[in-house]
Amino acid sequence: MVNEIQLIGITSVFSGYIILLLYLRLIQFLKGKFSFSWKDLIVGSLVMIASFSVVGVTYIIHQNLRWNPTSIAYLYLFEALILGIYIEFIRFFFFKFLVKGYDVEKGYTLGLGFMSPFLMLLIGGGVIGGINIILSPPGVGFSGNVWRDFIVTPLGLIEQLILQMFLSILILKTLKDSQYKNMIYAIGLHAFTDFVKRYGMGVIIYDLLPIRLMSPYQDPWFVPGIQTYLAEIVLLSTSVAILYYLVKQVREIV
Repeated sequence: MVNEIQLIGITSVFSGYIILLLYLRLIQFLKGKFSFSWKDLIVGSLVMIASFSVVGVTYIIHQNLRWNPTSIAYLYLFEALILGIYIEFIRFFFFKFLVKGYDVEKGYTLGLGFMSPFLMLLIGGGVIGGINIILSPPGVGFSGNVWRDFIVTPLGLIEQLILQMFLSILILKTLKDSQYKNMIYAIGLHAFTDFVKRYGMGVIIYDLLPIRLMSPYQDPWFVPGIQTYLAEIVLLSTSVAILYYLVKQVREIV
């Protein structure tokens, strides 16, 4: 009889397998439709790896910031903007010096490359963690706080993949046309999505907008489930709008 914990493990392994198939299928699709190159995939991955240095930037901000915002929301908004600027400039310089030609269609491979290290980590962690959960005796060898972090969420990853492809296209357009408004769009979109993910739409509504229904502890915006659903609705809507644009781009290219 499969218990609840083992079911979580099976779900984790299955999710890792599905994401691996999706990753390989995307590479196959890009090879057939676009000028796919392993070099561009690696460049995208290098951008992601270099972006990890943003942890040091946020640490410096926390250590040296003398500004005391009236709401923690403004601090998170400031951090999201700094993160957007930092990562998109990294993307800009890597593309400028390592990408040969700035064709828009390269953005799909570069975006997939950006997500590759994260996908490999989640696939490996999800499968290993899931197997560990399945094989562990009840109550032994399982720490929900540790292994549940590795249980992948395909919808969230698809949203991120769509976003990173679009951001890569915006930076390529910046380099190709020297129109830096696309760079500003990329920074703004990156900051917005990061802010929503990290802070939660419910608290954003409560803190940044003049909406007060009840006291903070009774207000429905503070219910964790509602916050999660609100954030997911916003991110999913953003991803659908971007996907619509990408599909139009693909039809024009193909």
